[in-house]
Amino acid sequence: MGGWHLQAAPALAADLVRLNVRLIVAASNREITAAKEATTTIPIVMVNAIDPIGAGYIASLSRPGRNLTGLAWAPAVEIVGKHMEFLREAMPHLSRIAVIVDPGFPGIGPYRDAAEGPPGNFI
Repeated sequence: MGGWHLQAAPALAADLVRLNVRLIVAASNREITAAKEATTTIPIVMVNAIDPIGAGYIASLSRPGRNLTGLAWAPAVEIVGKHMEFLREAMPHLSRIAVIVDPGFPGIGPYRDAAEGPPGNFI
């Protein structure tokens, strides 16, 4: 599958369903979303899900339910705020930080909000 493009995930997931594969391994939230929308019966293994509960992929980490299971890269949202605190402590004169995120990336909202912090923060 050469020439991979993020926009191709839904079509590729649909192709895998048509091929009647026995398992789909999805590398990130975009691919997980595409696979989840393509099938409710073929098992999907998430490799690097961000906030799979918040994204609506699974019911809980201990009992995912449905046809999805796998690994999550889901540090607690509070950790992001803690990172900002560490930066403030390490660089007390810092007045502004830029955080680059893809606003359309599933599950990123709470992490972006935590990075921005409460009003009066330096972001």
